[in-house]
Amino acid sequence: MPVPIKVKSTDVAITPFFDMQHKEMLHSYRKGIRAQIESERGLRSIVDLVLFLKLASQTNLFEFREPADTYRLVGYEFGFIHGGILTPERTLRADVTALVAFEDNQDALRGYQVGRQWFFEEAGPNERTMSDEQLVERLREWAKDAPSWRDSEGVWSFTVGCLLGEVSGHFFPLTDQERQQWLAEAEAAMKEYDAAHQTDQWERAEPFPTTVLQEV
Repeated sequence: MPVPIKVKSTDVAITPFFDMQHKEMLHSYRKGIRAQIESERGLRSIVDLVLFLKLASQTNLFEFREPADTYRLVGYEFGFIHGGILTPERTLRADVTALVAFEDNQDALRGYQVGRQWFFEEAGPNERTMSDEQLVERLREWAKDAPSWRDSEGVWSFTVGCLLGEVSGHFFPLTDQERQQWLAEAEAAMKEYDAAHQTDQWERAEPFPTTVLQEV
């Protein structure tokens, strides 16, 4: 679990998306939270985050900017997203069940569920908390790989969805619906594997010799 922070000294402590190790990140993250709450815009659209990260990668934000500038820009963006799920009192809004608005972006939705499944079913205790350094390093790797992505828009949406899905585990518990869905998907995948395996075995089976069939 990330170390709690306060947006203002008089506020209640809240859990940030990431473990803050850089003061530039923390300062801008706080500013983003305040700006979003004061604007009363509600949930941030994942389309906006994808667009921000795409532009950041295209302008070499993660390569040629000073590290402090990178942490400031990234911190504000994710702080702005965090502000969308909070009340003015800095508590989690009762009417939200996800970190962002997906606007029927199926690639992002699929990635979000993959990230949540990893968080709840695969990640070890030490893997569930991401530091701001790990975040920036992941974004830097995406920026390097993005030019080779064939479906750039789809991959960006999916990967950003995965990231947010992982983070969401700290705010939204695993639901029975998700558990049942993942179980059904696992059972379907196992049946498909078994069917393919049996077909493969049948195709590899040595046929009866023609002479034996003729004698019978």
